[in-house]
Amino acid sequence: MSQANIPNITPIITVTRDDAINLLLSSIALEELGLSHILNAEGEKIQFALGTLPGVTSPPATLSDVLLVNQSVRDTLRDVTKKEMLLQTKLETVLAAPVVATTGATGATGATGATGEAGTAGATGATGATGATGATGATGAGATGATGSTG
Repeated sequence: MSQANIPNITPIITVTRDDAINLLLSSIALEELGLSHILNAEGEKIQFALGTLPGVTSPPATLSDVLLVNQSVRDTLRDVTKKEMLLQTKLETVLAAPVVATTGATGATGATGATGEAGTAGATGATGATGATGATGATGAGATGATGSTG
C-alpha cells in the first residue's frame, strides 16, 4: 500500500502557503486511494460470497448469506459516497484558493542619499612612451656671428 510522503513535521518547521496547498492536495489524493482500496475489498467480498473469487474455494452461499453481504456492501458504499462528496468539496475549496502574487508593484524611487567622503588618492601610474619629434620651427631674423678667419 502507498505511504504518504510528507515533509519533516517537527515543532520547528516552515510551511509556505504553496506547501500547505500541495499538502492538502496530497491528502485528498491519498484519501481517494484509500477509498479505492475499500471499494476493491468490497468487490472481493461479493466475489467470495458468490464463490467467484479466483484462487479461493468458499462454501456455497445461502440466500441469507448473500443478503447479509449485500447489506454490508450497501452500507459501505453509502459511507464511501459520503466521504467522496466531502473530498469533492475539499478539492473544490483548495482549488478555489486565490492565487497570491509573489511580489507586489514596484514602489516610487526614494530620495538620493548624501554624498560620501572622498577616498584616498590612488598610486601614480607608470610613465608613458616618448612622443614623436615635433616639426622644425621657422628660421627667424637675428644677428649673425663674426666670420672666422680664412686660411
